[in-house]
Amino acid sequence: SRAQGHVQAVAWMMKRLGLASLVASKPCRERDRVMAMVAARILAPHTKLATTRWWHTTTLAEDFGVTDADEQDCYAAMDWLLARQDRIQKKLATRHLEEGGL
Repeated sequence: SRAQGHVQAVAWMMKRLGLASLVASKPCRERDRVMAMVAARILAPHTKLATTRWWHTTTLAEDFGVTDADEQDCYAAMDWLLARQDRIQKKLATRHLEEGGL
């Protein structure tokens, strides 16, 4: 059987923090891949190729809906994330900074 407890713990914390809605307000493949990569980075930091191989030893790929993703998909998701950086930073600032706090 594949390991799942640690994956569920990280997924729960990411959900509780509202990380997915910070990355993108609407679900999409890129967001799923980014979320899976964040979880994988927390659990077992590897290269993108090693990550996509590792996450099939756990329930991570199924839990995050990325069973078909490869390392090229991870790089594409990172490019997508970079394009969203300003929006994400604004959402974080709105969420965590008070007016006049800086």
